[in-house]
Amino acid sequence: MAKRLTAYDYLIYLLSKRECSAHQLLQKLREKGYEAQESEQALEICQSKNYQSDKRFAEVFVHDQALSRFGPQNIRQKLRQKGVSNEDIEQALEQAQVNWQHQAFALFIAKDFHNLDLKDPKVKAKVTRGMLSKGYEFAHLQYISQTLKTLQELNISPLEFIVEHDFTLPE
Repeated sequence: MAKRLTAYDYLIYLLSKRECSAHQLLQKLREKGYEAQESEQALEICQSKNYQSDKRFAEVFVHDQALSRFGPQNIRQKLRQKGVSNEDIEQALEQAQVNWQHQAFALFIAKDFHNLDLKDPKVKAKVTRGMLSKGYEFAHLQYISQTLKTLQELNISPLEFIVEHDFTLPE
């Protein structure tokens, strides 16, 4: 019969695979039937040895989600669900070197929304819902609208603008 891992050993196993929040780790330990006190002690040891850090988890998560074209609101919500403190979330978002306006604009262009009739209220509402569901804010949508208007006045293609200003186009 195989010997059951201690809570500490199980945490080490989980953390060797990927970063996790403290909340996620405690939840996994609970699901495996470990006692709450043993789980919390094991987690404290992992945190004291810097094997687990919610700050580091939040930084990695923000980076990965930004690469997947999610906006800050969506990322905030997901991190809260994973039990990360608001302080760690805001710090990770601030430290992430992401220009959310540029990312929103690049996503807008990549999705080909700029070729739609945005004067049609139904189309505009659909595009707005799509951008908000990805976690972008109304301020980002205003930036997109102003930038498109300015580019149209200057007779510059949005794609040319993105390339010239070294925006990263999402795939």
